[in-house]
Amino acid sequence: MKRLWWLVPLLIFSACQNEPAIEVAKVSVPGYWFHLIFIVIPLGVILVKLFIDLGSVRDSLIILEGQGRRLLSRIEELEDRIKSLESGGKKEEPKEKE
Repeated sequence: MKRLWWLVPLLIFSACQNEPAIEVAKVSVPGYWFHLIFIVIPLGVILVKLFIDLGSVRDSLIILEGQGRRLLSRIEELEDRIKSLESGGKKEEPKEKE
């Protein structure tokens, strides 16, 4: 019964149009061209666009990785300075990179 839920609106519409319900129940489903034009081609375009955008996303991730490494090395330098100051000995300060 759950699969025949669409039959109720068809019966109502057929009663409004004075047509027999048997003829209205023979509704044609969208064909191959409909699926090709409205489903397959747009999905293909979306996938191609996503693959093109993946290149820029990958470049951005590489840039973020480099920034993370520089930040991590700077934090390690600061930790070494703090440890050397806590131990009482002074360590030469690293030269700033220009």
